[in-house]
Amino acid sequence: MLPLFDRREPDAAELSRLIATLNGKGWRTAHDLAWLGWNDRRLRLLAAASEGRIISGQRGYCLTDQASVED
Repeated sequence: MLPLFDRREPDAAELSRLIATLNGKGWRTAHDLAWLGWNDRRLRLLAAASEGRIISGQRGYCLTDQASVED
């Protein structure tokens, strides 16, 4: 597991892994994604680095193109 304050720049492999995990799954919480080995801080950093492909909010994380208009 990564350190609590891991601030390394996300790499393409990490981002691809998160996108593949979210694909077709709708909203997933940080708790749902904990098995990937990333804490919520890291997930937020990955979402921010996704150039808009991943959105985050109270419900967790979701691929932008799979979110509803209301999301």
